[in-house]
Amino acid sequence: MSEAAPLIEWVAAREALRKCKESGAPPPWTTDPILQQYRFTNIRRRDDRVSRWLRQNVLTEAHLNQGFASFIEFTAFCRWCNWPPTIAVIMQEGLYHPVQKIDWKAVARCMDRFKKEHKKCWTSAYMVIGPKGSNKSKAHFIATKVVGKSIGGALDRIEKALQTKQRREVWLVLMSLMGWGSFMSGQVVDDWSWTPLLAGAQDENLWAPQGPGSIRGFNRLKGLPLKTCHKEEEWCAQLQVWRQQIIDALGSEFSDLSLMDVQNTLCEYSKYSKTQLGEGRPRSRYKPETAF
Repeated sequence: MSEAAPLIEWVAAREALRKCKESGAPPPWTTDPILQQYRFTNIRRRDDRVSRWLRQNVLTEAHLNQGFASFIEFTAFCRWCNWPPTIAVIMQEGLYHPVQKIDWKAVARCMDRFKKEHKKCWTSAYMVIGPKGSNKSKAHFIATKVVGKSIGGALDRIEKALQTKQRREVWLVLMSLMGWGSFMSGQVVDDWSWTPLLAGAQDENLWAPQGPGSIRGFNRLKGLPLKTCHKEEEWCAQLQVWRQQIIDALGSEFSDLSLMDVQNTLCEYSKYSKTQLGEGRPRSRYKPETAF
């Protein structure tokens, strides 16, 4: 059995669950008890519920054409927030308009008010922690510093990197900014690939960033200690091999997988394997989303 076999089995099982669910069939959509109990993202990031909402309501060509600066800042913020009900309120209150400069302090106040009223204004998908020792809220830190100051102060560099049509070049710019790490930079770069900014990027199937979860998945397949580090060239070359093996094993319908999708799948595969081996459990149990 090839080292990729467990990953291929995972891809097939998770995609079969998505198809069954979207067919309108009643649950359970799988006989796998782990997949029934816990939340795992889809094989393709764009198929996830939040990503679909963002693609329909924020990551649109119409918004981009009305204002590059606001579009870049707001779409970056949206992935940090990752909770459509909050984003919808911000938009409904007129705090994001493509042709106007965004008042990030007002956005933070809106989020703080929304949290008091509804308890939840962030998703649990990403860990967002405010600065220690500050009397400002997490929303204020992310909105005004991580996005407003960091992204807003690098718009020229971001635009120049986007013109290369290279995901890695844009990721490098984001990585250089205060508050931005490899994982979140990669998430936002992938979001922009769903727009004319990075659609058809030259390195779509050649490069993907390393995240903590995907590194663990990589190492599980390789039989290595989970914290083993890898050079970027080795990482990307191996992901390319596994991507092709997925396509060869499961068919041409998977030929649209980007290397970022493979990276994401490694993270989810690691969570599944951890549960299967009795080493722990994913943070989130599955429950149908009704908020949006």
